[in-house]
Amino acid sequence: MTEKSKFWACYRLICLHVLALGLAVSSFAYGDSVVNIVAQNTPPSLTLPLANRSIGNQLAYFEDADGQMGISDILLSLSPHMPPLAWRYSQENTPNFGYSKSAFWFRFSLSNELVETADLLLAIEYPLLDELDVFILQGGKVVRQYLTGDTRQFNARPIEHRNFLFPFNLPQDERYDVYIRAKSEGALQLPISVRDRNEFLLEDQQELALKSLYYGMMLVMVLYNLFLFIAIRERAYLYYVGFVSCFALMQASMHGVLFQFFYPALPALHQLSVLFFVPATMLFGSLFAISFLNLRETAPLMNSLFRGVICIAALCTLGAFFLSYRMSTQASVFMVIGASVLMLASGPVAWSRGLVAARYYTIAWFALLLGTTSTALNKFGLIASNGFTEYGLIYGSALEAVLLSFALADRLNVEREARYRAQRSQLKETEQRMQVEEQLLYHSTHESSTGLPNKVPLFEVIDRLNDENVDFALVKVLLGRFGEIDKTLGHNYAEQIQIAFAKRLCLEVSALDGLVPVTEHGEVAHYDSMSFIFLLELREQRDLDNTICRL
Repeated sequence: MTEKSKFWACYRLICLHVLALGLAVSSFAYGDSVVNIVAQNTPPSLTLPLANRSIGNQLAYFEDADGQMGISDILLSLSPHMPPLAWRYSQENTPNFGYSKSAFWFRFSLSNELVETADLLLAIEYPLLDELDVFILQGGKVVRQYLTGDTRQFNARPIEHRNFLFPFNLPQDERYDVYIRAKSEGALQLPISVRDRNEFLLEDQQELALKSLYYGMMLVMVLYNLFLFIAIRERAYLYYVGFVSCFALMQASMHGVLFQFFYPALPALHQLSVLFFVPATMLFGSLFAISFLNLRETAPLMNSLFRGVICIAALCTLGAFFLSYRMSTQASVFMVIGASVLMLASGPVAWSRGLVAARYYTIAWFALLLGTTSTALNKFGLIASNGFTEYGLIYGSALEAVLLSFALADRLNVEREARYRAQRSQLKETEQRMQVEEQLLYHSTHESSTGLPNKVPLFEVIDRLNDENVDFALVKVLLGRFGEIDKTLGHNYAEQIQIAFAKRLCLEVSALDGLVPVTEHGEVAHYDSMSFIFLLELREQRDLDNTICRL
């Protein structure tokens, strides 16, 4: 299989996963797969020990369209003199009603056939429910009630936990009827379970340790790439920091961590954080894709689409401050779908057009898609719960952050190698240019036949000696009858005589006292074809005459 065929096989696999995820979401996010049952006054009965901790598919529920009914109205409807309400059974492990303006009531009864009192927690592990009221009845009377939700202060919860936890003790052979009212401007779902308190706390500590590791790793990725941005001023690193920061904060908001630890008395700020960080994540993700994949050059059409997504994401981010919760979340959901499809497609497109660094980008988004899909299918009960499917989104986003960091590092290495090659090429060109210049300078100041300095450096030395007021003698040695030799024996023989004479003259002159070198490596200047010149410091005329005669 060729590299191109491998690439398109990978691309088709990604498209199939996107299609599968879209079908799963469209099938379950807005449809409530239920079976109508005959209205009855007795809630569905559950008995301890439970076969499954999750009881979502064992609940009866009723839709309160105007959301005005209270627990007294529900209990009044149970009277034989009142028309019964149309309770229905849910068939989903996690009852999901999508975006609905209605309030939903859920009910079940729980009996204890154990030999001891059961210390239980009713856990609803979805922190984004606006209103969540729980009523525990015994003998038809409310013995305990909790009014909570993320639009109410955090201390309204019986247990200050990121999820909704409701404790109660169920003595042996006793029975409680439990009624739950849920209402939300966002997607309304109810992942509900009845848990042993000690067992839940142990699992919760393990989950908290995993999430702490996740947030710590994301923080390390943010700080590392922030320092890189400060060092090299490459905007892709800044966009990556913004993307990972917003993604981690979005997760922390949806997990209820920020609400629990940072602003428990400000539920409005908690809702705003969710609305803000979702489009902000897509905003920075789109900016990162454009910058990292160089879409302006590799895929101009996709670059234009991303520009549109950036504008929409910016509007959704601003809309978090002005729009209603429902309108803001729905706008963000559609924007996220479009942005996610573009991000999944942009990597393979850039990869197919020769951008090698896009392979990490493609694998990173595929990892996030795989984690998101597994978590979604697990929540809808289509695949079994295990360590990966429960926390697939965490694993996928963590792996995506690491792979994108690798992609940035790989890009940095590629760019550094390219700069190094460019610098080496430039240095080599400079060296070659300097060599040429040195050769030109040498040829312009030396005779080609003898290699001795010519009149150019000779005149420079003479000017320097005059400036320094040094007395010197210029000795000119003329080759007699050189022209006749050149004409009769030829230029080659004449040149050989020149070279031989120049060597002998340089040898003899180098032994003279008071010699002034013409250049660093030359004492004699080749003035023209028939004459040579050297310089001597002038002492006494008699000494000079004797020196010349000996020479």
